[in-house]
Amino acid sequence: RSEFTIKFKSDGTDRGYSKKAFFMQIRQRECPDGFSVSTSSSMPKPTPPTQEIEKKTDHCSQTFVEKYFEIISPKYPSMYENNLDCFYVIKRNNPGICRVDLLFIDFDLEDGKDCERDFLSIDGMKMCGQFKSNTMRSFVFTGNEKIIVFHSDPARIKGGFYIKGEQKECETTDSPKDDLPPPIGAAPSICEICYAETAGIIKSYGYPNNYPNNLNCVYKITGFPDYCSVYIKFDEFNLEPPRNGMCVNDYVEIGDNRYCGNQLQGQKS
Repeated sequence: RSEFTIKFKSDGTDRGYSKKAFFMQIRQRECPDGFSVSTSSSMPKPTPPTQEIEKKTDHCSQTFVEKYFEIISPKYPSMYENNLDCFYVIKRNNPGICRVDLLFIDFDLEDGKDCERDFLSIDGMKMCGQFKSNTMRSFVFTGNEKIIVFHSDPARIKGGFYIKGEQKECETTDSPKDDLPPPIGAAPSICEICYAETAGIIKSYGYPNNYPNNLNCVYKITGFPDYCSVYIKFDEFNLEPPRNGMCVNDYVEIGDNRYCGNQLQGQKS
């Protein structure tokens, strides 16, 4: 399968439970010998541009080394051109950086099946069509750089994109704590996070503090070619307990199954 989805929902009621939610490790498993999977919805990490590509992209490719940066399609806010291949390289600002957050202020590319026409590609995941304004997505650093590719075909053109990026420091849990935990801020209006790496972590909003009410989060794990399944280890799983044996208030949904309370604490899949 090309995508593995985990959903997390919390309702609007605080019933006095201590709810740290979850911290899990994920790793994609390679396919057995002689078994392959379709790669129609993904593409491998781009290789460095060849001389031929550089002639085509010398006016739109950029490298970002600062913590804060903006990625803007050529000619924005006017429509972008046809036949573009732009490379945006995000270099890790320092060894303490763990991820990059991308806030899509505006995103409007030609749509198509499997995004085969115009697309923005990050870690092998293609994006096209339209996003709601201020959609946030996060990507974990596993090396010293991220490469984003923007491709447009010879057909239709659209409005392009305006993205604000921020490199985020690794979070630590061993710093001195006051009697009261620090505030974690308002819950995000959009809680959709995409993982396009072969290994990483998924943790609930605000972890290790208690999660807020009214969350509706989706964690999408994009499958890599020749990787067939996802290994998950639940280091911590602490949600509101079930009611009458059913997970109806706060729960994690994997496939067709819901989990709550401490049902997945210490479990592996």
